Amino acid sequence: MTSQEIFAVYDLLSDVVKNNRPDIIAYVPKEERIRVQVRLMEEILETKGKLDLEEKVALAFCVYTGECIQTYDEERDMMCNGIVLFDSFEHIKNELEYEKKRFPSVFKIKKRNAIFDGTYGYSLENPINVTSVDAAYYYLSKLRYNAFPVKCDRIGSFRNVNDDLVDGYDILVEKKGLFKRKTIKVATIYINSYCDEMPKVAPQGFTLI
Repeated sequence: MTSQEIFAVYDLLSDVVKNNRPDIIAYVPKEERIRVQVRLMEEILETKGKLDLEEKVALAFCVYTGECIQTYDEERDMMCNGIVLFDSFEHIKNELEYEKKRFPSVFKIKKRNAIFDGTYGYSLENPINVTSVDAAYYYLSKLRYNAFPVKCDRIGSFRNVNDDLVDGYDILVEKKGLFKRKTIKVATIYINSYCDEMPKVAPQGFTLI
């Protein structure tokens, strides 16, 4: 990659130029920031097919250091982005290897299951991928079960085999009884709220409006 392409990627990932992507600093948990950036690099044109996994992780580490780490410059009496701590590519490489040993789970990158089969949305290993928690609730508001709106009850957050943080939601529908309406659970849906995509597909048995 050229230096111009690298800076273009930096702008995209750090939300400096394009404000239509999740802000990695504000909305992504610290332990997810490397993984989220690597997955973004699998989609954007500047890096798609141009970098191997190791290179993506290294670039993500630089972006994270530059955006999330602050250091004090005594000579200029001001706070600076942590990227200024690196004085050479070798220094970056050594620091990256050190951080990998300290926090191995943060740098554990596995391929996502993108197959929309019968487990889509019903399994921790094949969750619905959205861009934020707000987007998850918006998606759920558009779900229909037998043409009826659904209600959701968040049951907690879980880790899948890829070490993704996935939220679970019980899906509820109201049904007319003989004398009154009753609420029944029809499914449990799993959603990953830290991705760079919005789904256009509903889990099996549901529709989207």
